[in-house]
Amino acid sequence: MIGIYAGRFQPFHNGHLGAIKHIINKCDETYILICNKKGDNPWDDRNPFTFEERKNMIELTLGKAYPLVHFRNIKDQESDAEWTRVIETEMPKGRKVSFTNNPHTATAFRAHGYEVNQIPVQNDGLNATGIRKLIIRNEPWKQHVPFGTITVIDNIQKGSYSVETVD
Repeated sequence: MIGIYAGRFQPFHNGHLGAIKHIINKCDETYILICNKKGDNPWDDRNPFTFEERKNMIELTLGKAYPLVHFRNIKDQESDAEWTRVIETEMPKGRKVSFTNNPHTATAFRAHGYEVNQIPVQNDGLNATGIRKLIIRNEPWKQHVPFGTITVIDNIQKGSYSVETVD
């Protein structure tokens, strides 16, 4: 079974990590779909991190212990039907299951014929929006994210981030 987990991961936090570990334990392969705003300038206060930065947050956290975890950069589309069609073109053949607790995402995947499973919630009650606010206010935030996210954000804040610095 192929597990699919779609999200913005702005930033990748402990709740996301728990979800990925759950999916990895249930599936033969896992595809993490990193969703991006469409348009020429995808950055805004809701989307401060690039695809590569978010991918590196996750890869650093997981390490090399998970060779059957794959990443896809998925751009937002005009409709849910188009979004799931684009995703389908990125997926291999086989039984695919979307893992989500987002009702909107679940509806989109079900409408495209996917099985949808919920993820057991294991977080500290703070979401990515709250974490971004803590970072901006220079308040403690590191306890809400795994070390890969801390590494990438610390390097960005120091002005020393590059893909090479986090490999």
